Amino acid sequence: MAGGGASISPPRGARPGPTARGFLLGLLLWLVPTCAAAEGVPESIDPEASCASKACHPDLLDRTRLHWDELLAPGQCLECHEARRKKHEFKPFDSSKRCYECHEELRERLASPRGRNQHEPVAKGECSACHDPHGSEEGWLLRAEEGLELCGGCHEDIVEGVEGEGIVHEPVEDGCGDCHDPHGARYPALMTMRIARLCEDCHDEVTELAEESPVDHGALRSKKQCMSCHVPHFSRVDALLEKPQRDTCLSCHDEKVESGEEVLVDMKRWLQVNRNWHDPVRENGCTECHEPHGSDRPRLLAKEFPRALYAPFAIERYGLCFSCHDESMVTAGETRSATKFRNGSRNLHSLHVNREERGRTCIACHEVHASSAPLQIRSYVPYGSWTMPLFFEKTERGGSCSSGCHRMRAYDRSRADAAK
Repeated sequence: MAGGGASISPPRGARPGPTARGFLLGLLLWLVPTCAAAEGVPESIDPEASCASKACHPDLLDRTRLHWDELLAPGQCLECHEARRKKHEFKPFDSSKRCYECHEELRERLASPRGRNQHEPVAKGECSACHDPHGSEEGWLLRAEEGLELCGGCHEDIVEGVEGEGIVHEPVEDGCGDCHDPHGARYPALMTMRIARLCEDCHDEVTELAEESPVDHGALRSKKQCMSCHVPHFSRVDALLEKPQRDTCLSCHDEKVESGEEVLVDMKRWLQVNRNWHDPVRENGCTECHEPHGSDRPRLLAKEFPRALYAPFAIERYGLCFSCHDESMVTAGETRSATKFRNGSRNLHSLHVNREERGRTCIACHEVHASSAPLQIRSYVPYGSWTMPLFFEKTERGGSCSSGCHRMRAYDRSRADAAK
């Protein structure tokens, strides 16, 4: 817009869009003045008179925010409206072209190669789709309150989702401008910054963890970054996940994944084939054991867990396991309640694990995610170049094992005295 006062540029935060009907009505009000109280349309323009009066265009008198201070003064309307032969007839014009006569900085920014993604109304030169060119009750001359009231006029799916879903991202309620530029941006979806930098404004602790951890999550290095797992507006799932947690993880882990020097198993296939699932997997909680943003431990483990077949026993080595399991299942030599893996009262977990030398770790017998055998018992264990079978059999009161470590041994929980 041109005018005698200070020009106003909309904030970077207002990503607008009223309905097509609202736009057309606003355009007609701009280009085709009406005289509500007058007997007819004047034949000519009086440059010494103001168009805003009780007789003609009285609505302009009620605006609390005008486009410029002197908008209602005589002759000011001709700054933007071009009359035909001084008659009360006006040529239609490209609104953006006329707006850019004052808002040069915006024009230059949108013309820059770094502002290559433009909001559709801006690209089509329809500034009045979002802004009232005369005045408004809202800042930046917006036609409605910045946020869902304004942007929801076009983005009805966002409004429906916010009203219908259980969890709404806080910036959505505060205003679309926290994340989107309403005119144009170098990033997709008119985002003001790349995804990770944008999220960092609020989630700085998570971003620091992701960037500084020795082991990072490959999903954060993908093109979608944070939105590989999270949705930005609303969700029915905690943490704004697009899908339930296990399904979210398996959307990537549905094939073998290279991680450093190792190759991770196709977890989706593994869970389909092996139906005895570890409780955290069954209860849809991968983050019970894994830190999804970054970790200083292999495989993004949340706490310590020995990955070797043998390791000297120490409580701190099993921080991950003891997050759920009581320590006494390993530390108690004799028990009738700490574990079901016992011969009478003799704790066979303690016998295998609680050793200063060559203590068997959890993975010597158990699969950590799922197994075809009960209790996530492994069918085979890698032992050097040999794939060692376990031959575990479960019974009603115990079970038996005949592995490469020893001959067949059986245990019975109901025994009064444990065999030494």
